[in-house]
Amino acid sequence: MKNRQQFLATVVAIALFTIGVPATASANEELEFDREVESCVSEVIDHANLDDAIRVRHLIVKVKQSFSGYVFTINTSVFAESNDIAIREYASYCVAKGNDKPVKFRIDKVSG
Repeated sequence: MKNRQQFLATVVAIALFTIGVPATASANEELEFDREVESCVSEVIDHANLDDAIRVRHLIVKVKQSFSGYVFTINTSVFAESNDIAIREYASYCVAKGNDKPVKFRIDKVSG
């Protein structure tokens, strides 16, 4: 009986570990993804003209996971009034590989 309880305890421990590991990995991947998005948006903020902006919208329009990081395409709109008409728009391309600083970044002014 004692061996059976130890066996069941071991099976339960293994099951909990196997269930917990993917959840932890998923949470870590999500945190890493969020940091990569933030690093790319930060580059956009550093390079875009945000003068007169009362609101800025960054839209991640394409995400591709590469072998060692992420590739993002970001559309940024700058608004100076409360209406929904952008005074400037930018298209950005960003490659982030986990060091909180993009390895490639390009920004193009689309309008304004």
